[in-house]
Amino acid sequence: MINIESKKGIALDFIIYVIAMEDPVSYHGIHEFFLQNFEVEKPVHIPEIRDIQARLDGMQPDISIDSKNIIISETINDLLSLYPDELSPQKIESSDELITDYFKYINRYLNINAVIVNDGTVDFSNIGSIDEIYNDEEINNIVSVVKTIIIITANIVQQLQKHTFESLPINENEINSAVISEHFQNYLLLKIISPNIYISYYASLIFSLQKRSSNFLSRFIREVNGVSESILINKYSSREKYLDYQINENEKLLFEHSFNTPQLDGSFFTYTESSIISLQSSFISLEESLKNYLNILSASELLRFTTITGINLYQYIELNAEHSLYGMKLKYLNLQRYGDKVHSQENKFLENDLDVFMKEKSAFVDYLQLKSFDNSTIKIILNALSENKYSSNGIKGIEFKNDIYFFRFCYFFYIFDYFYEIEGKKFDSIVSFETITKFNEHNKREIKQQYLRNFVDIEKPKGKHYPFTSKTTDAFLTEVEYSLGINREKLKPIPE
Repeated sequence: MINIESKKGIALDFIIYVIAMEDPVSYHGIHEFFLQNFEVEKPVHIPEIRDIQARLDGMQPDISIDSKNIIISETINDLLSLYPDELSPQKIESSDELITDYFKYINRYLNINAVIVNDGTVDFSNIGSIDEIYNDEEINNIVSVVKTIIIITANIVQQLQKHTFESLPINENEINSAVISEHFQNYLLLKIISPNIYISYYASLIFSLQKRSSNFLSRFIREVNGVSESILINKYSSREKYLDYQINENEKLLFEHSFNTPQLDGSFFTYTESSIISLQSSFISLEESLKNYLNILSASELLRFTTITGINLYQYIELNAEHSLYGMKLKYLNLQRYGDKVHSQENKFLENDLDVFMKEKSAFVDYLQLKSFDNSTIKIILNALSENKYSSNGIKGIEFKNDIYFFRFCYFFYIFDYFYEIEGKKFDSIVSFETITKFNEHNKREIKQQYLRNFVDIEKPKGKHYPFTSKTTDAFLTEVEYSLGINREKLKPIPE
C-alpha cells in the first residue's frame, strides 16, 4: 500500500475520486471493487427496449421523436421500479478471480508510478490548492490519466448506444486543469475530515451501494405515493398517520445501520420534461454521501491508530444495499409529511431583521431590481449572502458546498458587478473579497486565495483556475433552479 501522506498516494487516491465524480457510469470498472460478485441477470419476462420501442411505434406512429424518447425513457424507469430485484446487480457465486485487496484491484487500471515520478511526504495542513503539491507536468499527467480512463467509458457507451435519447456520460474534452483544480478543492475538504485514509475506497463503496440500491429507492417512492393517497388508508386512518408510521420505522433502521453502512444522500425534485409528462426524480450525491460517512468515521475515532495496529482498512466487503437508503427514505417521507419547510418555524424577529437588512443594503437592492429581480428573489439572494440566516422564516436558501460555488453565485447574481460599478471595488487582492464574504457582518465565511485566482481567470477558459468548467457549472445552475426556483436565464451569462 502506498502511503496516503505521500505525493503518489494522494495522486492515486485523488485520481480515482475524480473519476467517481466525473464518470459515474463506470464501464471501465475502476470503481467496481465492491461489485465483483454482483451482476444483473435480466429474466426473459422483462421486455427489451427494442420491443418497447416497437410497441410505441405501433400505438402512436405519428408521435414526435422528442416525445417518443421521453416516453421510452420513462418506460425504462417504470421497468426499473417494477423489477428492482431483477434489474439491480445481485449476488452471484464467488469467483476465483475475486480480488480482496483494494490496491491490488486498482493497480490493474492505474500505474501511479508513471503519473508521479518524484515522491515525497505532503503536509496537508498547509495545502490550499493542487499546484502547491504538484508541478505543471504532474498536473498534466493527472489530467491525461483521468481523460484516458473516462474515454474508455465514452467509447463503450457509444458502442452500446441504440437510442437517440441516450447521451454520453461525459465529453472527455471537458477534463482539463481547471476541472482538476476544482475537484482538488473538494477533495481537500474531505481530507480535512479524514486525513489518514484513502477517500477513494469509500467513494467506490458508496458508488457500489448507489448502483445496487437506486431501483429500490424508486420503488419505495412509488409505494409511499400509492399508499398515502389510497382510499383505504384515508377511510380508516389518514395520510399523515401513515407517513408518521413510516418515518418512525425508518428512523429505527437508520439508527441501527448508519454506522456500518454508508447512508446515501441527495435530493428530490419534480419537473416537467414536456407538456405531456411531469417527472418526479431523485438525485444521489456521491460527494454528500461521502462527506456524511467520513464524518461518522472521524467522530468514532476508530481509524486513529491503524498504522500502529496494522489493520488493513481496504479489504473487500459486502453490504446490504437497501440498508444505505434509510436517510434518503426519511428525507422523502419528511418532504411528503411537512413539505419544503420541514424544520422551519415562523420567526418574527428574523422577519423584522431581514426588513432592516434590506433597508441597510438599499443600494444593493435597487441595483438588483435594475437587473430584473423581484423582491422575493432579492430576499433569496440576501439570505444566501447571509449564510441562510433567514431560512427559518420561509426564505429559500442554498448551501455553498465549497468556495467555487460561492464564487459562482457572486458572479451569476451580479454581486461582483454591484461592488465594481456602484462601490468602485477592484478585486485585485485576497483581502478585497472580504466585502462580499462579510456582506452580512455576522457571516463566518473566510476570504480565500482561491477567490482571487478564479477572478483572474474569469475570462480564460484554458486557465488553471477558470471558474466555469462546464459540467460542474451546469450542476450548480441546476441546483439554483431546483433549490431556489430561479431560472438560469435570469442570471448573468458566462463570458464568451
